[in-house]
Amino acid sequence: MTSALRVTATVLPGHKVEVHAPEFAVGDTVEVTIQPREGAAEPAKSALDILEEIHKRNLPPIIGDADAYIRAERDSWGD
Repeated sequence: MTSALRVTATVLPGHKVEVHAPEFAVGDTVEVTIQPREGAAEPAKSALDILEEIHKRNLPPIIGDADAYIRAERDSWGD
């Protein structure tokens, strides 16, 4: 029996992973375990996920704050 084989693979288009294992004979039954590599980047977040995170922060109304800031700046200039 062939000893265990550890390989690194890249996920291909269509979310497929292809493994080449010439150490095993055609027709052999094998067990395959797939896990992300340590230090692998987290999957990209969707725009909707990002917007949801922003709304969870309970930020004050930005437009109102900006208007108040601009009004205060203009008032400080004097005539």
